[in-house]
Amino acid sequence: MIRSLPPMPCYARYVAVGSKIYVVGEVNPNDMKTSNNLIIDCTSHTVQPISRFPTPMAPMLAQTIDGKIYVIGRCWCDDKVSGKGFRNRVVVLDTVTQEWEPEVTKPDMELGYLWNGGVMEDKIYMQNREKSFSYAPKENKWELDEMLDSEDWKGACVLDDVLYSFEEEELRAYDPKQMRWGAVKGLEALYPEIAGSWKPVSYSHGRCWCDDKMSGRGFWNRVMVLDTVTQEWEPEMTKPGMELGYLWNGGVVMEDKIYMQNREKSFVYEPKENKWELDEMLNSEDWQGACVFDHVLYYYKSNYHSDKDKLKAYDPKQRRWRVVKGLEEELLPKTTGLRSLKT
Repeated sequence: MIRSLPPMPCYARYVAVGSKIYVVGEVNPNDMKTSNNLIIDCTSHTVQPISRFPTPMAPMLAQTIDGKIYVIGRCWCDDKVSGKGFRNRVVVLDTVTQEWEPEVTKPDMELGYLWNGGVMEDKIYMQNREKSFSYAPKENKWELDEMLDSEDWKGACVLDDVLYSFEEEELRAYDPKQMRWGAVKGLEALYPEIAGSWKPVSYSHGRCWCDDKMSGRGFWNRVMVLDTVTQEWEPEMTKPGMELGYLWNGGVVMEDKIYMQNREKSFVYEPKENKWELDEMLNSEDWQGACVFDHVLYYYKSNYHSDKDKLKAYDPKQRRWRVVKGLEEELLPKTTGLRSLKT
């Protein structure tokens, strides 16, 4: 047992290689001597640091192929070719030498903020809010994968070079060789048993297995309420007035309403009136990772192709976005790491 672990860096990515766990954390661009990268050795029960990235970068995805760890992240660039702005980059750690390769790879397509990832057939597959990509490191080849993207595979896992995703009421499998999705047959009887392991998001909203005449068989969204005074769950479960799907954002509260977001839409739930609505204006921005202060939602929007990064605010009363003015000079040098993580 490792009796004392150092604080794990926020937004760290974890990769297991043999008996070691590699913790890949962000590097503070204002402190070039400090690294948040660690190795946890599960055999010797020790922790040792790894040197910092070849370039200051916030990791979004880390996967391993043939003893090398590929970290895909975002860093601040200011050069004649790319211009000013945040760009995706790939750095590689050799787990034998424990050294970072000096070359930093520039993807030949814009990846944006990546949610998801997995390795199949020596290719790294990844997903942002709108698209799915594949990267073959040996060939340094990047491609869009429209067939993979035809399904929402957030939270999927890979086994024997096949990707498995549990969505709605069936287990789905994606074969990268044939580039097609298919249903895994013969496990239908197990679905009610695994309903408890289906992870809910914040505010006790989640998905449960239903089998009734009105809803039919399958996983459906439900809301449960915990009374913090009595420490008891209210017996009645609420059925949302619309299909919410799998929610990306844990949700935020403004003006006694819960705001949430899936891959395509943003929703509002007013518990007192049990009222559900779509919020198209809120959904006009990708507010993943936003926070709320005084009933106003704030998030940092990064422009990939220029230095016009902005702090934006959403007012739920007026239902409109606006740019927060006067912080440009203050935010640029101090929130480089935060922006590269968030957008």
